Amino acid sequence: MGRGHGLPIDRWYIDALCREHRDRIIGHTLEVGTPHYTRRFGQPDQVDVVDILAGPEVTIVADLQHAPDVPDARFDCIICTQTLQYLPSPNAGVATLGRLLKPGGTLLLSVPALSPIDDEYDTDWLWMFTAPGLRAILDGGFAGADITVTGHGNLALARRFLDGTVTSEVSPRLLTAADPRYPIVITAVVRT
Repeated sequence: MGRGHGLPIDRWYIDALCREHRDRIIGHTLEVGTPHYTRRFGQPDQVDVVDILAGPEVTIVADLQHAPDVPDARFDCIICTQTLQYLPSPNAGVATLGRLLKPGGTLLLSVPALSPIDDEYDTDWLWMFTAPGLRAILDGGFAGADITVTGHGNLALARRFLDGTVTSEVSPRLLTAADPRYPIVITAVVRT
């Protein structure tokens, strides 16, 4: 929603997550799909991109639910945005992310809590998330890690998001007003 005429509201929160933790996007990074956020906010020494399908920027072709060919504890930072909703087993995907992250590393993750589903993704999109649900999945894949899970949004913003409103069409005050009952996107920072 909103693509083509401005930054979608959910992406504003993902940008904020990566901007706030840019000091953690260093060393050997892994990003799912494209290196978009790594390039915009990071200072990595080496970048890998994982996707289930080969592509021009993909360096690792693997299913996040099972990636036995990718070595354990390989990455200092993993950026996984708006991906878990496509996995039949988000728990397996998070377990793989936990296996791939080095001790002392950081996972920056986002999932949808509310979103219109484009026709392009109607059969692939499997899940919406709650903050407690995401926390439970992350606890299972990152035992003993420092995990922060945050819901972003509010009722007025959720209505606008569903109508296709973009960030330039709402006040900064509305973007920063949080109501945990009406999240649009949920972000997580996991430090091992």
